[in-house]
Parts: sequence; structure tokens; C-alpha cells
Amino acid sequence: MWWIRFIAGALGVLGLLYFILKEIPMPKLKFINIYNLGGFTSDGLGAIILFLFAPSLYSLLGFEFRDTYYLVFGFMGFVGILHLIGVYKDSHEMAYYTSIARLITGTVFLSLFYLAKIDALGLLVGFYDIGYALVYMLFRNRF
Repeated sequence: MWWIRFIAGALGVLGLLYFILKEIPMPKLKFINIYNLGGFTSDGLGAIILFLFAPSLYSLLGFEFRDTYYLVFGFMGFVGILHLIGVYKDSHEMAYYTSIARLITGTVFLSLFYLAKIDALGLLVGFYDIGYALVYMLFRNRF
């Protein structure tokens, strides 16, 4: 029964997103827009999924979940919103802001892992954030 409700809910959300995105005028996508769109899907939509399902996902993957992770999910959502703004206007400016935020966040995660305050998942998040930021920082003149 739960699977039927889940599939119906997922189809409802996808249908709603389809009709919303159909009405939003999309500019011709440049590489910087694709970068921002990728950042939005990974951070913005990832934050929504984690807000809803993090405790069960963490236990399924064998990680310990703490309530303080919701602060990280909020930050992810904020960075995702900045990426979404970057799809429509000020693409380079928003990508620059999010890359600085990702560099800071990534180094904080690496430091916390080094001090044994977070687990290996935090280390992976730190590497991901630094890597995603470096893609923009290294190639921003080519965007």
C-alpha cells in the first residue's frame, strides 16, 4: 500500500514540476547555465529529499543520523536556490558566490573529519563541494 502511495505522490510531484517548468521561459542554455542547473539539482533538490527522508536513508546506508544535519540541509537548500537564480540571471555572479561558499564548506568538512568530529560521509561531502567549486574556479574564463 505504501508503494502505491509513494508512486502516486512521485507522479503527482513530477506532473506539477512538468507544468510549472513548461510555463517558465527557459533561456538558451550556455555551459554556465548547465553548471548552475546541476548545482540546483544536486543541492536544491537534494536538500528537499534529505529533509524528507534523511533518517531512513542514513540508516539504510549504515550512517548515524543526527538532528544537527538539518542545518546542513538548510545550507544545501540555500546554495541550491542561488544556483537556480543563476540559471535565469547573473549566472557568473551566482556561480562565483556558490563556489566560494562550497570552498569554505568543503574545507570545514575536511577539518571536522580530520578532528574526528564527523564520519566518512562528511569527508565525501567536503571533497564533492571542493571539486564542484573548483570546476567553476578553474574554468570560469571559458564559461
